[in-house]
Amino acid sequence: MERDAASWRALELSTLQYVSNAVDESMTGPVAVRDIRRAPESFALLIPVTDLHIGKISWGGYGPGAFSTIIAQMRLGQAVDSILAWLPGAPAELILPIGGDFFQCDNVGGTTGRGTPQDIDGTPEKMIVEGFGIAFALVAELAAVAPVTLVYNRGNHDPALSLGLFRALELAHKGSDRVKVLDAEDRYSPYQCMVYGVTALGFAHGDGRKKPHELATLMAQRWPGMWAATERREWHLGHVHHTRVVSEAGVTLLTNPSLSGSDRYHSLHWPVAARPQLAAHVYDLKRGRIATVYGVCDE
Repeated sequence: MERDAASWRALELSTLQYVSNAVDESMTGPVAVRDIRRAPESFALLIPVTDLHIGKISWGGYGPGAFSTIIAQMRLGQAVDSILAWLPGAPAELILPIGGDFFQCDNVGGTTGRGTPQDIDGTPEKMIVEGFGIAFALVAELAAVAPVTLVYNRGNHDPALSLGLFRALELAHKGSDRVKVLDAEDRYSPYQCMVYGVTALGFAHGDGRKKPHELATLMAQRWPGMWAATERREWHLGHVHHTRVVSEAGVTLLTNPSLSGSDRYHSLHWPVAARPQLAAHVYDLKRGRIATVYGVCDE
């Protein structure tokens, strides 16, 4: 009991107090719905915000361009605005997977979930407070356009903080008619699945199971009803910061891009940086995925 109490106290002092303060500062009132023209046909818009890496810092000497929390926030705002401007009208539903290395590190020690030290923009406490504010503002902006379904996406940089962020968003919007979380008992699992029309949509970060046959088997075994009821099955991944599409074993794997910049580690191990961009996928109830729009940030 003493060991358990000491472990809990250490977690409370190192992380939970800062998460609690960030939630308090991020709480918002009722969503003000934006007056946007109706689209000629009903559709859902999936915006996988993956690998944003709030808190990452690079002064630009290691690769193409600097990166910081301010730059991440600016890129996210520009990308979302450009995507919404391209739409024919308001979607019937917005699907927002959130987490997936939203934060650069996972604790006030400045390390990932596995203990790897990271370059941090300021302090981890600053990263937590600013990151929660950015996430809450994003959800409020999108909820003003259409009802939002939040889907948890576990990261390898931030396995604890990404879950804490998702849970905070869930509690803050409890009872809201504009923001809800995926209605599933396993909604905190690293692997998620939902159905929109004829399409089964799977979500994972991409650092665990990532091969087509692995994810096809997982979807068929864990969600057999969704597999049987749909004509098309997709998995949305992140992790590698660039776009890739593979169709195999009855599923299509879409690896989504990132708005993040480079840092010392990636400049050393993978010196060619991908173009910063945010993907948004358009789904028709009867035809499945019919378009992908990219919010591109060229500086």
